[in-house]
Amino acid sequence: MGVIDDYLAALAASLGGHRDREDLLAETEDHLRTAAERFIADGMAPDAAEEHAVRRLGDPAVLGRSLADGGSGVAVPTARTRRAGAIAALGAPLWLAYPLFGLLADRADQTQDWEGTPRTLFIIGSSLLLVAGLITLIGAVGLAQRHGGLGRLGPIAVAPCGLALVVMFGAAWFETLWLLLLAATVAVLAPTLWRRRLAPRAPLAALLAAFPIAGVSIAALHIIDFGPVDSYGDRNQAFALGSGIGLAVLAAGIAVIGRWMWSEQAVEVEDSGHVRVA
Repeated sequence: MGVIDDYLAALAASLGGHRDREDLLAETEDHLRTAAERFIADGMAPDAAEEHAVRRLGDPAVLGRSLADGGSGVAVPTARTRRAGAIAALGAPLWLAYPLFGLLADRADQTQDWEGTPRTLFIIGSSLLLVAGLITLIGAVGLAQRHGGLGRLGPIAVAPCGLALVVMFGAAWFETLWLLLLAATVAVLAPTLWRRRLAPRAPLAALLAAFPIAGVSIAALHIIDFGPVDSYGDRNQAFALGSGIGLAVLAAGIAVIGRWMWSEQAVEVEDSGHVRVA
């Protein structure tokens, strides 16, 4: 058996009893052999051409699990999903901006009029928060697309992140709401990817832990009376620092997932939905 035959056997095992199993295998074989022929025409040895073709298509176990579990599209890394990963990885540190500027704004508010420096700091933090939310939404959409859309779970997972972005734009100060919406996206997306083994588990664990860590940190800081109490009875510094601890964990998970997406070799997907090895 050749390299392509071994790949197809592994893919068949991953697909299990999928109703379109034979069609998917036939389509994959057609694309792999076509790609290998093109590489041979470019001067590659036959064995090397087959190895190059299957390597560019990706892990057959990951591809098969995604399709077998209800992915609605082609579950392969593409130029688009790689770009989404790069954007998410590079933008992940921006999650630290909002709690940082929130702390600075609250400290400044203790000695200055809110309409001056404190308000400016809050606006900067809120603007960077909006950018972080948009970047994360791009990453979440790219991650879902990387795995064929994840069937009906894809929109369900991404929608809360989109709503969080709307809240950030209109009411960034309503931290509890946008944090809960982000947590909803993670609660749907991360366990799905974990269960199907479709992404590295360490950063998925970080994503899942981020919001509980934020909640515990906020509660602990309130218990020890961290920071002053404002006119509304809130301890803004306690909330900013506590949420910042959780968001730091979230940022680390997003950065690693994004880097993993960017590191994959892209496969071209034609308008018909067929895969073409680049």
